[in-house]
Amino acid sequence: MREKILFCLPHAGGAASTYGSWKRCSDGMITVVPIELAGKGKRIREKQYETLHNAVDDIYHYILNTLNDHCSYGIFGHSMGALLAYEVYYKMKQHNKQLPSHMFLSGRKPPHFKDDEILHKLSQEDFIDKIRQSDGTPNEFFEHEELLSIFIPILREDYRILEEYQYTEKNIRCTVT
Repeated sequence: MREKILFCLPHAGGAASTYGSWKRCSDGMITVVPIELAGKGKRIREKQYETLHNAVDDIYHYILNTLNDHCSYGIFGHSMGALLAYEVYYKMKQHNKQLPSHMFLSGRKPPHFKDDEILHKLSQEDFIDKIRQSDGTPNEFFEHEELLSIFIPILREDYRILEEYQYTEKNIRCTVT
């Protein structure tokens, strides 16, 4: 039987640890492989990506180095991770590499929908207010200046690469949920 791998891509500001419980809940039929992005989690000391395509290149190489001839795989991406998954799929296709058998995309509009609001250029106070209003971060987080000083720059950089992303139409030829 072929090994089945599910690569998991986190949301803006998120780390691979987001999917730690998924690894523990896996029944052994699927190997859950959270991908750590540069500048986050275990790779916090690394410089964050200049562009979304730099992140895609990094993820692409990680997946290629993890796959073997005896496995099939899927990609799960949430929010920013959904856009990364979309672009990784296309890079695999463009280079005639093994494509995922399934993609799970959550928490994000389709890639051709562009938000008009540019958040990464907001003042610190306005940026924090927008993040707070999105209801994706617990209120307790905003009460700790030390946490804010570490994570707001990381989050702002993720928003920058998302907001500077230029969509080009691509076709996906696998099942998508």
